[in-house]
Amino acid sequence: MATRSAAGHTDPTRLGELLVMAWRTFSRQGQARFSEHGLAAARVRALTTLAASGRVRMVDLAKALGVTNRAVTPIVDALAADGLVERQPDPADRRAFQLVLTPAGAAQVKTISRLQRTISEEIFSVLTPDERDQLGRLLAKFVGEQASCPDDPSSPDT
Repeated sequence: MATRSAAGHTDPTRLGELLVMAWRTFSRQGQARFSEHGLAAARVRALTTLAASGRVRMVDLAKALGVTNRAVTPIVDALAADGLVERQPDPADRRAFQLVLTPAGAAQVKTISRLQRTISEEIFSVLTPDERDQLGRLLAKFVGEQASCPDDPSSPDT
């Protein structure tokens, strides 16, 4: 399999393969570390999405997670049973409920944030700080976001 184009540049197909392999590696290592703390990926995503959204209806949580309403119900049921989220009446629609984090849920999100930082630091420890910055800028460019780096002249912080 060719990894370089005729002009000597990395083949775009190879870039795609490397991106997929990188995601799988990151995901696999992250899930393994979270599972050491009794945290499944679906639970982590639901809690962090709720923390970022504040009060949210289940249908909106399902959309944010990219799952069906039916798939989000057992996740929310488990979080509610563990005292991490509450269902509260939706003031705009008395037939609907909004989900809110409990204080225990907010504490769990803080634990998740610390774990995410630790896990990410471990995974990216193979890169120098400059390589991390470069990777961050390239990935941000790839996904269409403006890289927000202090040394980036296009950054709004400079």
